Amino acid sequence: MMKELSLAYSKDMREDKKYVFDGALNLELSLTAMIGIVDDLQVNKDVMKQIADAGYTTATDFADWLVHELGLPFREAHHVAGP
Repeated sequence: MMKELSLAYSKDMREDKKYVFDGALNLELSLTAMIGIVDDLQVNKDVMKQIADAGYTTATDFADWLVHELGLPFREAHHVAGP
């Protein structure tokens, strides 16, 4: 909490800079990784269409199907359908 700290004097706030720079580095690494992932992404349009046509386009729909068709408890179905 910063209270009554002059706008011209910021040396008292040095300890927070580490977290700012760590966050910026993590963001840079994440963006670099995402660029590589997207560049190497290969889309199989036939499989995507087949899955979309089946009507189970979300993980929740898939989890519901597992519950109703296979009798799994929803907690287990959610674990299977989710990441």
